[in-house]
Amino acid sequence: MTTVETAANFDGEPEAAPQTSRWQRFDEWVEYASEFLNPILVKETRQALKSRQFAVTFTLVLACGWAWSLLGVALNSPAVYYSASGPIMLVGYVDILLFPLLVIIPFTAFRSLAGEREDGTYELLSVSTLPTTQIISGKLGSAVLQMIVYLSALAPCVAFTYLLRGIDIITICYVMVAATLASVLLSMAGLLLATVTNSKAWQSVLSVAVIILFLIAFFGAIAMSIGAIVEDTGWRRYDDANFWILTICVLTFYFSYLALLYFAAAAAISFASENRSTKLRMVMLVQHFLFFIWFCWGYIESGYEEAILCVLATFLAIHWGTHGALMVGENPALSPRVRRSIPKTVFKRLYSNWFLPGPARGYLFATSGMISGAVAILCLCLATPELALGGSYDVEMAVAYVLVVTSYLVIYLGVGRILMMGVRKVGSGDVFLSAIIHLLLLLFGVFVPIIIQLSTYWLPNDEYSIVQISNPFWTLTSIIDDPNMIWHPELGGAILLLTAGAVLMFGLQIIISAKDIVPTSQAAPDRVAEEDRLLSPQTSGGPENPWDEG
Repeated sequence: MTTVETAANFDGEPEAAPQTSRWQRFDEWVEYASEFLNPILVKETRQALKSRQFAVTFTLVLACGWAWSLLGVALNSPAVYYSASGPIMLVGYVDILLFPLLVIIPFTAFRSLAGEREDGTYELLSVSTLPTTQIISGKLGSAVLQMIVYLSALAPCVAFTYLLRGIDIITICYVMVAATLASVLLSMAGLLLATVTNSKAWQSVLSVAVIILFLIAFFGAIAMSIGAIVEDTGWRRYDDANFWILTICVLTFYFSYLALLYFAAAAAISFASENRSTKLRMVMLVQHFLFFIWFCWGYIESGYEEAILCVLATFLAIHWGTHGALMVGENPALSPRVRRSIPKTVFKRLYSNWFLPGPARGYLFATSGMISGAVAILCLCLATPELALGGSYDVEMAVAYVLVVTSYLVIYLGVGRILMMGVRKVGSGDVFLSAIIHLLLLLFGVFVPIIIQLSTYWLPNDEYSIVQISNPFWTLTSIIDDPNMIWHPELGGAILLLTAGAVLMFGLQIIISAKDIVPTSQAAPDRVAEEDRLLSPQTSGGPENPWDEG
């Protein structure tokens, strides 16, 4: 071939390149999309699916599912051809799935984070650019992927129960979704419990406690599955709108507490200088409104029963009492990083102050939430014609109950905070010590007056006396049992003393916490301001409006 012929061939049309197949393009797209995945999710999933524990558990699940299929059909033969055998078969498959869902996966999530804190590998993650929320979400996402694998293994068996009659597809989906959501919640709880301590000795004790907790949940779920699928079918009111409304109610509380556990776990592994409280307190406030909204719906549906308002006040007291006991144990000092995020104006600081960390602000946040809920309950009670005009005893009972339960919360949290202030003067305290102190306060307030009354011959053993003023359970029960007892000297005097004590305690807390209620902001140092300026996007410097010169 000559040079001219070679040039002619080169100038001609090039040979067609082989076209990329559809699967190759899909593989390239998947590889490109994988770059945006959570690296913790990829790492944890790869380690979990390659572990011997997963291989053994997955094999056992398949073997147990296969064995139950043969055994269940054999036990129900020949009735399996014409009778409803679906429920009992579904119970077997669900119980097989519950073990990995409620025990293996949550404990694996617990050990994945606890092991990193024990071995010191978490420090490598903490100095990286990954936020703590991404670390927690990656480990939780790995647990969810393992759930999907286990569910897909027995999905054909679960679908087989529908063909055996006696069970509908809605019940099957409802039960499987409930089991999956329970597994997610326990996995999130396991991640939170893994942040409790860094000591290997205490981690061993905690591991035993966690596995016992998961086993209790497993056996409880087995009992519930048998009762819900086989024994009691009255709850399957799928044509009733209230059934689905209650389902939505449960889901709203479920996701709110899941978010609370998620942000609590992320806060526990974050740096001490970070703001650990704002997101948690926002979730608490959302839960406060959820309680009020759903109990108002129940109040209307029940025909304006005053007992619903008392139950609402009780749940709000438990909600704010539990969170308040933990918030009172927070570190009173604000880090410079948190102070730099405080707004400059007083009005904005008053608005954002409730969500800043600190025991003083935590106490005011919890008590203000309870007081606002009590005021809303009283307004709702007095604005209800059926209750306000139907009988004064109902109004008096509801008002007395709400006042007393609010007073108990204000007083107990106030005393607990004063004790925590004394503890910090001689040592250090944290949220766990604060929770223990409040629990001991409640136990002393309940059992000491009971022992005094039972051991004193001139006090009746079965009647309320002023000695029980520190016992919230006996006092509140006496108000509910007989509304006429409100005007009894013993109970009426206790109500007045509790209300006055709550007012004094709230005022005392404001006085001793005046300097901490509205903290001052702090300007960023020059070095930090320069770094923020370099990290901020650069402006073009062009005209900002048509009247500016270019």
